[in-house]
Amino acid sequence: MEELLTGYQSNLSTWLYYSGLLTIAVFFKFNRLWSLRNIDLLLLLAISPGLLLVKHGEVSGYVPEGQQFHTAYLGYWWLFFVSIVVLMRLLSDSRFKRRPRLEQNLNVSGMLFLAVSAAAFLMAKAATEPPPHVTMTTIERGQQLLDRVDKTAGEYSQTKLELPGPTTAAVASVSSVLSDAVVSGDDKFHLQTIAVRIMSILAHLAVISGLLFVGYRQFGDIQLGVAMSLLYLILPCTAFDIHLAHMVIPAALIVWAIAAYRRPAMAGALLGLACGSVFFPIFLLPIWIMFYWKRGAIRFTGSLAVTGVLLISTLFITSSDVVSFRTQLMGTIDWELLKFGPESLSGFWFYNSQQYAIRIPVFVCFVIMIIAMCLRSKQTLESLVADSAAIVVGIQFWYTSRGGVYILWYLPLLLLVVFRPRLTHLVPPEASNSQDGTVQLPATGTPPGRQSQTGAQVLR
Repeated sequence: MEELLTGYQSNLSTWLYYSGLLTIAVFFKFNRLWSLRNIDLLLLLAISPGLLLVKHGEVSGYVPEGQQFHTAYLGYWWLFFVSIVVLMRLLSDSRFKRRPRLEQNLNVSGMLFLAVSAAAFLMAKAATEPPPHVTMTTIERGQQLLDRVDKTAGEYSQTKLELPGPTTAAVASVSSVLSDAVVSGDDKFHLQTIAVRIMSILAHLAVISGLLFVGYRQFGDIQLGVAMSLLYLILPCTAFDIHLAHMVIPAALIVWAIAAYRRPAMAGALLGLACGSVFFPIFLLPIWIMFYWKRGAIRFTGSLAVTGVLLISTLFITSSDVVSFRTQLMGTIDWELLKFGPESLSGFWFYNSQQYAIRIPVFVCFVIMIIAMCLRSKQTLESLVADSAAIVVGIQFWYTSRGGVYILWYLPLLLLVVFRPRLTHLVPPEASNSQDGTVQLPATGTPPGRQSQTGAQVLR
């Protein structure tokens, strides 16, 4: 940052303190202390300290023998318990019937100025600080896609990092092309670093634009879109993982799938791309199919299947033979991390290796939760958003690869739940219009006469 702002220094702890105070100043409702908005805000702020403890602890190494309360150990426990509260909040979202419109403590112009300023600082951070190795690996994979070669039998097979999915590799290849156009030279490492920074910036911009669009179109109030974007930018967890574009890309695609929910084919394509980036969006497919059940499900699943075939076909570009293709296809998921033995533990379960078998009933409960969501599907957008966020949070409990720290997977979805108005009138496409063109609403939906009002003006 000193290259752009002389004398500017800000570590993770400083960002945590200042952003926390700024978040409270803009969004906390001081005249309604016991409002749901304040509870949600405190939950959002409670996530980042655990992530900070994990990052500080991992710098100093793993827990020494006999030292129980190591910094990272405490951080993982913090994230574990906060995630439980967040999951309970999401599962009970449908029970909060009345949630009136709450203005922010800053008008739209002020929030826009603050959002642009926060985005400038974050992008400067992304453009100046060295990116992590895992993101550099993603850029290398994208470059292989451009060069139509496969090097997975070499470096990648010797690491425990899962290969970037075809969607992430495609985005990385675009970033590589842009870096070549922006910077000239033969320094491969420098070009890859520029490409990582471009990919990170584009991924976060995709999330921000998606939140703005959903706020304007689905919520019916651009102020809510600006508020969600601002909170996404100033929350510490965004700044902590600003370079981890492979965590942001699937979240951006899911947000845009929600924005395109009225077009099942487009939503299916976006969800298919999200599944092609990392594994976790696969668990969202059942509730999305139930959401479109007999009301666009064929178009949704058809587009999803076509997108999957196209993504798999991109692996042929870099495959030299059948073995190379199989290695790339299976390597997009590190199957060792999905095993239930002690040899695959890391993160929270690494520090609690004696209880690794508990992951089995935790995973069973996770599957039961998805089945219950499918059976009670209300086919409304508000239910779909809350259930999608709950599933992504639920993955944190049994996923062994540093489970609990993947906050950017669900942060945009959580913001949509926090700020959404009453959306029972937003249903799958064929459910909203009958053959004679009249509006058909659920029994608990908004009266037809109020459809002209913005979604934010409807009490929920």
